[in-house]
Amino acid sequence: MRCSVNSLTAAMKLNLNEIEARLLALLQAANHLLPQGELNGMIELVQAGEPGIALENFCTQLAEHDAEVPASILIAINELGRAMGIQSRYWESLKTRHAAHLTANGKQIPTAFPCTIETFLLSQKLLPKSVVVEHNGEAVAPSEFSNRPLQPGDRLEIVQIVAGG
Repeated sequence: MRCSVNSLTAAMKLNLNEIEARLLALLQAANHLLPQGELNGMIELVQAGEPGIALENFCTQLAEHDAEVPASILIAINELGRAMGIQSRYWESLKTRHAAHLTANGKQIPTAFPCTIETFLLSQKLLPKSVVVEHNGEAVAPSEFSNRPLQPGDRLEIVQIVAGG
């Protein structure tokens, strides 16, 4: 999965049918990570209209089985979880295989590369026009967000701009 504005913007505006379809595809793609019986139970939850519970169970079972999760699956879990408003604690501790990370405000975040500052911000549900960003110690103008590529291991400091009086 590549980090693109279109896929990330779409992931943030998913309806229930889209969430269920993506989660079913994710569970099928992860058939090598968990026993089929456990995956079948999660698939039944999705089909019963409980995708949030299914995703939470999926993450819990991955952790209990100490599964090494491919970065592409971890990113899909992250996108679906955020679209459903699920707390990130369910997937943050999963062991990743060949995962690429960057550090944002001191926290390691799995990220699909290639990626720009703009696509990363959108993946974190941050509007590029509402933040100030420092990339590896250098302030970045908002006009550069869409053209500034990120690399694994990069460091970002992101401050949200808040208006008020």
